[in-house]
Amino acid sequence: MTDINILIKYNEWSANVNADLRAELLEIADDREEITDRFYKDLQFGTAGLRGKMGAGTNRMNVHTVARAAAGLAETLENRSVVIGYDNRINSLLFAKTAANVMAADGIKVYLFKEMVPTPVLSFAVRYLQCGAGIMITASHNGREYNGFKCYGADGCQMTDAAADEVLSAMAEIEYFEQDIEGDDDFQYVADDVIESYYQQVLAQSLNPELLAESDLRVLYTPLNGTGSRFVPEILRRCGVKNLQVVAEQSKADGNFTTCPKPNPEEKSAFDLSLKYAENADYDLILATDPDADRFGTLVKFGDQYRLLDGNEIGCLLLDYILRDKKQKGNLSENAVVIKTVVTAPMAEKIAEAYGCRVQNLLVGFKYICEQVKLLAENGHAEDFVFGFEESNGYLCGNYTGDKDGVLSAMLFAEMSAYYKANNMTPVNRLNQLYHKFGAYYFEMENIAFEGKNGLTRQKSLLKKLHNEPLKALGDRNVVRYADYLSGRQFDYKTGDERNIDLPKNDMLEYVFEDGCSLVIRPSGTEPKLKIYYFAAAETFGLSKKWVEAIKSRVQKVIEPYLG
Repeated sequence: MTDINILIKYNEWSANVNADLRAELLEIADDREEITDRFYKDLQFGTAGLRGKMGAGTNRMNVHTVARAAAGLAETLENRSVVIGYDNRINSLLFAKTAANVMAADGIKVYLFKEMVPTPVLSFAVRYLQCGAGIMITASHNGREYNGFKCYGADGCQMTDAAADEVLSAMAEIEYFEQDIEGDDDFQYVADDVIESYYQQVLAQSLNPELLAESDLRVLYTPLNGTGSRFVPEILRRCGVKNLQVVAEQSKADGNFTTCPKPNPEEKSAFDLSLKYAENADYDLILATDPDADRFGTLVKFGDQYRLLDGNEIGCLLLDYILRDKKQKGNLSENAVVIKTVVTAPMAEKIAEAYGCRVQNLLVGFKYICEQVKLLAENGHAEDFVFGFEESNGYLCGNYTGDKDGVLSAMLFAEMSAYYKANNMTPVNRLNQLYHKFGAYYFEMENIAFEGKNGLTRQKSLLKKLHNEPLKALGDRNVVRYADYLSGRQFDYKTGDERNIDLPKNDMLEYVFEDGCSLVIRPSGTEPKLKIYYFAAAETFGLSKKWVEAIKSRVQKVIEPYLG
């Protein structure tokens, strides 16, 4: 977009927005770079809907970008009904009501939750209420300046690529400021039976309901000021957890995340306040969910320290617990399948193999996992699905919701921990046994930011080069297998074999090195970042980590020229 068109848009918005947004635009009147960043493109609508920083502009989350997306979604619905949920973020309720009013004005029957709810509850409600779509106002684990408009189809799963393209096409015909963003509140609030039914479905996934009731497991939980504040304590109490404490400062909705600037349970900094609580009490577990409670993280007491488990470790522990329990009870399906993403723990494949279970690897995004779960159920094989997970702390078993579920994850992890405590162990003890059996797997994920208009251009140039000129070595490490998910082809440099990748086309590259290390590079689907995943497995963690560090330093040299 030219500078002149950007200024035209800036002036149009300045003349049409409310007083608060107009004041925000006046503040940047002399900042050409900031104006460009806000107006050089529309906030992209994809399979995750919209997500971005809040503020005035076409490239920001505000009532007008939300209204336009809601109007576009309304145009595509055959089943003229929608259910809308929201989290604790700044403007979440405002954006939810904006979407509700715009869609109601277009003749859509709208259900709106009376209070903030987790994303998996919204997904569950789409199915329960038999709606044509669902909207969740959330930016998941992003910082306080972000919000989002996440879309679900009639099946309760995240919107598919084809459906997202249809909404995007409809939005292209809609001008900003066409919609009445105030509306008449012509919607219906979601009844309490939806939430009670959700609780019952989560409880039904318990493998050993008596374990927590019989255990003296000591649990500290933080919802990180998000939607888990009601749901996780309730599910744990119903399971019989007697010694449960909640971090008080983080139990109330706070869109500013005053005590936790990065509300991401993948990161240890999210547990800083929890660890202060632990100075005065002894807990077996510290549990956390992100603001929309679809992701789950934990610290486990091991000796006199609390150890942060990464998303792969949590997933492998839960997988091992579920498979062992099913195998022992004789109810593991002959065609049992674990579903995970390409960038998720290779050790999961070793664990599944040990129990006679196959693994299905999919593209990054929990929507792909839930799509396969749905297909199994539709074909009469729901019992074959054992567990689905991704490295970014997302987990699911059962077919009651169409997304990962942090409430379920907290329940299962507590139950598993009670099992190990009854056997004089901790989850860390079991994890070490798994590493001893299958190898010392080490994983690291790196985010590299490419901010602004020029940053996006540089990122695309880097990816184009990598697609056109595949790496064949990094220093003294040779690539033995290379997969280009955009072209849908995989190459084996040792044998010369080439074959198709049986997955949808995706902007992702994978390299496997001769010593067994692997590397995956892909752009984030929700932020201006490049995500790089490093994997290694050796006899010791020291050696595995050394291998990753060597590859990482060489990848940096490839990327540096594009960082600006």
